[in-house]
Amino acid sequence: MLFSIVITAFNSSDTIKKCLDSILCSTSKDFEILLVDDCSVKTVKDEVAFYNDPRCNYIYNEENIGCGLSRNVGLSRASGKYITFIDADDSYSFGAVDIILENLKNNNKVDLLVFDYSIMYEDKRIEKYWKPSEDGVFYDFMSDKLISTTWNKVYCKKIIDSKRIRFIKSQSQDSVFNLQFLLASKKNLKIDKNLYLFDKTGESVTKSKYSIKKYLEIKETMSFFEKVYFKNIPHVSDYYLDLILLRKYLFLYKSPFLRFYRDWSSKKLDSLSLKYFQDYNELGSREITSLYKKNLIGLKDFLSFSIANLVSPKIVFFFLRLMKIK
Repeated sequence: MLFSIVITAFNSSDTIKKCLDSILCSTSKDFEILLVDDCSVKTVKDEVAFYNDPRCNYIYNEENIGCGLSRNVGLSRASGKYITFIDADDSYSFGAVDIILENLKNNNKVDLLVFDYSIMYEDKRIEKYWKPSEDGVFYDFMSDKLISTTWNKVYCKKIIDSKRIRFIKSQSQDSVFNLQFLLASKKNLKIDKNLYLFDKTGESVTKSKYSIKKYLEIKETMSFFEKVYFKNIPHVSDYYLDLILLRKYLFLYKSPFLRFYRDWSSKKLDSLSLKYFQDYNELGSREITSLYKKNLIGLKDFLSFSIANLVSPKIVFFFLRLMKIK
């Protein structure tokens, strides 16, 4: 078996058909699907049975264990040389599976395969592209130029198994998984095609308030990420110290700050959570100035941080709205 596709599903009966259709339209027998139903109230067993396709394997969790641990269930049963992980409410573009298989067959020594994707909103579709930089795939990952998700990547399972890489039960589980894999891999391949449809239509998670709880979960994941990072990097140098500082800025400051801005724009800002974020943020002016002087962040990010901390975040929010940032 060349390729395993692990799908995690939780109460996904409304979307699973579109997801499976986008995969099973391929006539190839060189891939398998491992659909892990995470103790859904309404299972998708009947939807899977409808296809009567031996390539599609249904696994039911007797207890709800979350997306990350459900992926581990699929990973433990996968027989493919390569593996990917997708979500039941997303889908592939037409012919994507055949394109992936063709590239894996023609590049059978590759460790990591990456492709582009689209984000589907209620009113628009945005194409997303990753152009590999001269600094390499690891730098692009740490600087978030290469998105931390797993669904736009295909991994060599031998590396995953030999390094005992597994998903953790936490937010941003993909980040830690990708960190461990990228530190162990060498050869990567980019497919310059848009193969994945990330569906954000009707999404409720990003429409909810950004809370202290969510911020603390991200901090916990970042703390684990940092431990894994320093345990596995070749040696501690200024280069690797700068990269982890940049990562902390992006995920412990910039990303939460933009979530608070969106809450403010939609008039549902939790002011207490914003104050907690400002008071207990780990990054100070010294670290941000260092990132700016080393050209790791731009002037806009540097000024936004400085104004938010010296004056008020809401002043930055106001200017972001004038700039039509969404």
